[in-house]
Amino acid sequence: MVGLSCAVPERASVPTVSVFVVVSSVFAYINGAGAIPYAMSKAAVEQLGRGLGVELASHGASAMTAYFSLIETDMIRQGVDADPTYWPCSQ
Repeated sequence: MVGLSCAVPERASVPTVSVFVVVSSVFAYINGAGAIPYAMSKAAVEQLGRGLGVELASHGASAMTAYFSLIETDMIRQGVDADPTYWPCSQ
């Protein structure tokens, strides 16, 4: 990855436990009406976390992705909440 070598110094200076946390959303793997661009961006963040894990392994570090759920916002009220077929298992 471009610039990764600047972010992670030589192994000798990396602490024994180094974990980079990338923040994504459950929209990385679920989708709803009007949320396609957002879901695509969260899927890209998920892949960034996976790629970082591979890239950082040789430096003794790792990466993980945190997936946050739905938070009441306009996007959720107008998309997920407005579509009664979005959560078919809850009916």
